[in-house]
Amino acid sequence: MHSQPESCRSRLRGWWWAPLVVLVSCPEGNPPPVAPDAGQPDAGQPDAGHPDGGNPASTLTGISVEPATLTIPQADGPQGPLHALGAFSDGSSQDLTSLVEWQSSSEMVVQVDSAGYLRTGVPGQATVTATYESFSGSAEITVGPRVLVSILITPANPTVSVGGTLQLKALGEYSVHGFFIDLTDGVSWSSSDPSIASVDDLNSPGLLTGVDAGTAVIKATFPSPDYPGQILTGTATATVTN
Repeated sequence: MHSQPESCRSRLRGWWWAPLVVLVSCPEGNPPPVAPDAGQPDAGQPDAGHPDGGNPASTLTGISVEPATLTIPQADGPQGPLHALGAFSDGSSQDLTSLVEWQSSSEMVVQVDSAGYLRTGVPGQATVTATYESFSGSAEITVGPRVLVSILITPANPTVSVGGTLQLKALGEYSVHGFFIDLTDGVSWSSSDPSIASVDDLNSPGLLTGVDAGTAVIKATFPSPDYPGQILTGTATATVTN
């Protein structure tokens, strides 16, 4: 291997102190070291720009949580999600939902996971906060009582002979698992084909009668007491045999 000429080494020693970067052409060997530039930021410093690598000159100015207020019923499964939006100095915004740290002021009322989804506890109110670096935003969450969410007909697949009868039941299922109410006398009963199977809606609500061999869909409907204008519907396929 050839060593660097003395003239190249001398020029490197002569320029090492200079604040400017000087390119020296050496015939062979390793390239000369580059002097550090005092004007460049330390690579270890945190970047306050877009987390996704957007406009580096734009800095985060605030965080908001959407929706800012939310009322949800007591329920088993996750609800939401909430979204954390970052506002930047160039007027742009970015979804920071997966980057922020989520926290609830009362986990007895509501818990929040890393994706912004909520799980309810007892009815009440809590503040859910999203934090990123030194910025934070929050939403006010109200957890209400359990609500009626569906209608179930039992048995689910009734079978009756021609001329025979079978009492059906309509159960109202609530948003919290295990809570049911008997709505047999309160729902409206109907059959998709009364010539095959009829169902009483007046004197003996839910009483199924086999008319002719075949199948018919039995329906039970009930207006939601929690969401005006919404109709809850349960169905069951009835089979009539000879």
